[in-house]
Amino acid sequence: MSRLVLFAAAVMALAAPAHAQVLTVDLKPLAAAPAERQATAVLKGGAICAKQGPLTGAEIGRAFTTGQADASLREELSKAGVMVNGAGFAAVGVAGAARISQLDACLPNYGFASMDAISGKVEVAVDWTLTDRATGAEIGQLSTRELVERKGGSGGLAGLVNEALAANARSLAANPALRAAAARPLLASARPEPSPPRDPALLVLPPWRQSTQKAPLAVAAPLIVESDLDMIDNLDQSEHFAVPLEAGETLRLEVLETGSKIAMVVANPGNRYIAGTHPRNPERQLSATAKTAGTYVVSAWTSGDPPVTPYRLKIDTDRRPYQAWTPPPRPPAPATGPSVLATQEQVASKPPVTAPAKPVQPAPQPQPHARPQPPAPLAPLPKLVPPPGVLAAEIGKPVNRPAGKVGAAVDLFAFIGEAGSVLQVTSGAAGAGGLSVTLYTPEGDRMLDADGVDNTGLSAILPKDGVYLLSVGRQNAARPYRLNLAAERPDIFQWSFRENAGYEILGPDGKPAYWTCWAAPGSALTYVRPGGREATLRVSAGGDGHWDLADAPDYSFTTALTGGVFIRTSSTGKLETWSIRDEKTTGAYRGYFCP
Repeated sequence: MSRLVLFAAAVMALAAPAHAQVLTVDLKPLAAAPAERQATAVLKGGAICAKQGPLTGAEIGRAFTTGQADASLREELSKAGVMVNGAGFAAVGVAGAARISQLDACLPNYGFASMDAISGKVEVAVDWTLTDRATGAEIGQLSTRELVERKGGSGGLAGLVNEALAANARSLAANPALRAAAARPLLASARPEPSPPRDPALLVLPPWRQSTQKAPLAVAAPLIVESDLDMIDNLDQSEHFAVPLEAGETLRLEVLETGSKIAMVVANPGNRYIAGTHPRNPERQLSATAKTAGTYVVSAWTSGDPPVTPYRLKIDTDRRPYQAWTPPPRPPAPATGPSVLATQEQVASKPPVTAPAKPVQPAPQPQPHARPQPPAPLAPLPKLVPPPGVLAAEIGKPVNRPAGKVGAAVDLFAFIGEAGSVLQVTSGAAGAGGLSVTLYTPEGDRMLDADGVDNTGLSAILPKDGVYLLSVGRQNAARPYRLNLAAERPDIFQWSFRENAGYEILGPDGKPAYWTCWAAPGSALTYVRPGGREATLRVSAGGDGHWDLADAPDYSFTTALTGGVFIRTSSTGKLETWSIRDEKTTGAYRGYFCP
């Protein structure tokens, strides 16, 4: 029986009207899951099936790339009434990543050819990702898992795997989530009417939160960004923002306030220039129309004096009626009579004008036991406009989900998270029944999950700034529940320590230089290099920390931040420095906890 991994119940409301009975999908070529996720234990070799060692993950992956897998999937989907037509009016794209989760077979030889005999059983699991072809947004994820057993016969390992894949295709075609998504119309031809205009949200960027062209800050229109362009690295002052657009949607930018000339550039999802203002004499407004759906990057930059340039940038689209920004009215100037040129004699005959005496202000008196003023509150995170089928959630604001129909269901939530913050998730209510919660990275990889009865929750340190997904599964959707999200923001040293935890960090050659995992979440982060060398880093609030090294003496250190540069001083007197804007290119997400 297939298991629903990630699906929003709200997608059912997007189904096509009753007269639209055709189910159409755009089926992508099947991919093999990473080698480390493949089961490799298999008996092979010789008529007596003596074990000659496990197959490699690459060898297992060959079973999914023989050319028969895609044909088998198309055939089974068509038999179940799901047409595969990527070039037509398919509203949903389906991509699968397959893995062998269980393998117990006797192979006289390697068993990949069609004439090879095989006996045994194989279990294949497929993770399916559903995307909207009009917007590129992910609708949800499904998982199927099927076991096939055979006693004798030809076909080899690939033939046995294809039988299991066909069973997975039948389970997928019968899944109500897929059928609901495949029945709805293409969003490009069923675009909703524009909603009434609304005031844009205000996003104030703290000075140390920088964005780069490789890692732009994700925002949602309409929005007013208030920030400073600075020259920390002595390069052009610039900031970059990622804005999701639909095909045909027009992006509208306007510089509202600035102390210098700010140029704007818009790049498409392929990082190609599509529009920009003149760099020397830039206009304050810029428009660009998206030809395809995707994430477009807006760059605001200036160079030269002054070293710090404050500005306010409005990011809007024609999804809502555009509202031109008008500055507040200036106070009226004092009324004066007509200008009269005075002669030298008239000026000499007038008495001298003396400046009025300034009132004497009393000297400030020291206040006994004066308390320091509390720091200004941090700027709120921008409002999130989730894609269809996904519910918006916000840290600090509970979400009450009403009772639905009897049966199992899953709600999918999207929320904006900050790198380094400690997220607390609680879900449930009295009598809510069985619940499960799963947290996903901005790329869609599973981070953590938890389950319980009536109430459940989890705690996680977020590795990146971005939009995270959270699924809440209910054993009985007829019972309501409440979802609460809370987060503790890090200081600058904790942010630098926790950022990208769990990800591969790629070197200049594009290969993983190292990856990290939590040995003790929040306090001990383990660094693993491809050669197997490990080291553990501990950093507390304020910058104090300790390195536990496998091939060198351990040492403690302190950290300071001066002029946008971290300075780490070890107990041996050695200095280590890096810029707050140093970029790390991340690869695959390896997991939250260390294995």
